[in-house]
Amino acid sequence: MAIVEKFQFSNPPLSFFSFIFFFRCSQPGLFYFTFAAMAPTRGSYRISLRKNRVPVVTAFASDTGFSWASNSAVLYLAQNDLVYLYLEDGTIHESTASNRAFTTFSGFQIGSDMLLGRNPELVDAAEGQLSPPDPFDDIFARMAYYETPRNASEASD
Repeated sequence: MAIVEKFQFSNPPLSFFSFIFFFRCSQPGLFYFTFAAMAPTRGSYRISLRKNRVPVVTAFASDTGFSWASNSAVLYLAQNDLVYLYLEDGTIHESTASNRAFTTFSGFQIGSDMLLGRNPELVDAAEGQLSPPDPFDDIFARMAYYETPRNASEASD
């Protein structure tokens, strides 16, 4: 499932939707992303950073008690590409305090040229093709849910 959390981010080249950890690219280029999360005291998780429903990198935290896992990736993004965190298995521990968060997700644009010294034949910043989209990834349904007004009063605001 796509991770739904409270999160704030401001970076003019990227759009942000306040209920889901994701970036929607508005200015194509090469981007760096990183994330970290904590497992509960008696639990584990597997989390992936995804680009348009395709897992790019994965991190795993074991059930040894509040263990952490993190990962990062450099990706070329075209306009409207989505990059987001996806919980593949387990549970993430998050703070109940509104001023504290244990899950982090951040990124920045490295440059507007995807090549930066790389072979122009490659289709992505990865060394070759990425796997096909995950058919069970529900990011678009979740985004549609949060973008749809819940009642008539919200629609008129």
